[in-house]
Amino acid sequence: MARTVQANRLIGQAGVSLVELMVAVVILLFVSLAMMQTALMSIESNVRNDLRAEGTRIAERSTVELRNLTAEERGEIANSGASQTGIINSMIRSREVSFNIENTLTLRPNTDFVSVQVFVEWEWKSAFYNTSIETLMEAE
Repeated sequence: MARTVQANRLIGQAGVSLVELMVAVVILLFVSLAMMQTALMSIESNVRNDLRAEGTRIAERSTVELRNLTAEERGEIANSGASQTGIINSMIRSREVSFNIENTLTLRPNTDFVSVQVFVEWEWKSAFYNTSIETLMEAE
């Protein structure tokens, strides 16, 4: 008789009830959703960082192009008072993104220098982002 009671106790505790299984599945579902949301946020952050890096590269490239001009050419551009604008298209993660660039050269009073401002702006998911570089260069 003792043997039968002990065997029944082991048989009753050997399995997992349906309620326990459902609770475990729901917990696993919530953990999986949280991990997916974290992964999506990480991907979006990486894309924004790629865009910012590309905007900075474009601004730097434009600054180098202005630095390669002669001092007289920079002075003429600054004297004209006009800003140079343009659009550069780049592929970021299989999407084409337009970067608007504006170069402004301004003569510094009582010096032989021009103030160079390079402003780059782009749109991503209905939000506008920008980066800029400002430096001094010789003029005439």
